[in-house]
Parts: sequence; C-alpha cells; structure tokens
Amino acid sequence: HGNCQIGWNHREIGLQHYEVLVSSRPLTWVESNHGNVPNHAFAAGNDNGGVLFACQAAYANGTHPGKVVGDVCQFSWGGRTMTSP
Repeated sequence: HGNCQIGWNHREIGLQHYEVLVSSRPLTWVESNHGNVPNHAFAAGNDNGGVLFACQAAYANGTHPGKVVGDVCQFSWGGRTMTSP
C-alpha cells in the first residue's frame, strides 16, 4: 500500500515516509544464525544505544528483511513481528 512495513513492539507498523538502501557496489548476504553477526556486517541503525544489524529470513514462501535482535532475526509479517533463528 505504498508503506514501509516494520516490526515494532511485537506488531507491524506501516510508515509512509522512509528511506531505501542503495549501493554502488554489490552487497552480499552471509549465512548466520543464533545471533552470530559476521565480521563486516552492515549496521542498519540503532535502538536504545545498541547497533542493529540487517538480516533476512525465509518465511511463508518469501524472503523478508529484518534486524538481528539477541539471537534471532526479527522481521515483520502478517501484522506482527516474527523471529527466525
């Protein structure tokens, strides 16, 4: 619907104003799990003073962008926040 859907406080929120990541060089996804953040991982933002790293997870026949929170990849889907190890 023209929004950026994000997971926040265990639910999904749609934002009308957002930024889109672009790069003049290729970015590469590296397999990881259990909160292990590989060297040179992309720092996507911060929350309460801590760095948030970008992740992606396969779920419901799709691949969804998210953020590493503790030992999981947290992403938004179906109106709520989901997690993938």
